[in-house]
Amino acid sequence: SHYLEQEKERKTETERKGKRKAVTDAIDDIKTKKIRLVQDEKDFKAAAGQYADKAEALENLAFLKKSNDLRYKADAATAQLVVVERDLQAKLQELAAL
Repeated sequence: SHYLEQEKERKTETERKGKRKAVTDAIDDIKTKKIRLVQDEKDFKAAAGQYADKAEALENLAFLKKSNDLRYKADAATAQLVVVERDLQAKLQELAAL
């Protein structure tokens, strides 16, 4: 009976470690995605500014359109960041509960 209890405890501990590993792996993936999105957002905004400056200097609407497209992409990255941050907080809470 004592042996069976030890086996049950060992199995439970192994399952808990597996769940913890899965959650920490998910957190790592989310953090990587967040870093990439932050960089994308920054790059899109910088490029949009450069194209806006070119559009103004050269009076070229094609550059203005490109600038607007990049600003739209930056806004999309910002929106994705909100979702990623929410997902990260949920996983961190899940980890704390384990």
